[in-house]
Amino acid sequence: VVIYGFVIWRQSEFSQVLKFCGPAMVFVLIVMIYLYVTTGDRGAGSIITGLVISFGGALLWSARFSLHTHFNHNDIFHVIQMVGLWFIYRGGLAIQNILN
Repeated sequence: VVIYGFVIWRQSEFSQVLKFCGPAMVFVLIVMIYLYVTTGDRGAGSIITGLVISFGGALLWSARFSLHTHFNHNDIFHVIQMVGLWFIYRGGLAIQNILN
């Protein structure tokens, strides 16, 4: 966390966030794929869907895809990210229900 804070303080670009969050997201994706394949857990499937949607949004962001000057690549990423986070949230609730 200290290293992340230092890097972001010096270079507050979104690409820096992707460097730190990307590996963690890939790790969670691998774990969820393993969980889904071994148990068929629907919550893990939902989290996988959310992560894939989030990766898609990050790809559009990095390509600087824009629909309008007032709806640029950053705005598109955040709209897509909201959809991805909804799937991750629903998957987390489903996994939590199984654990209880």
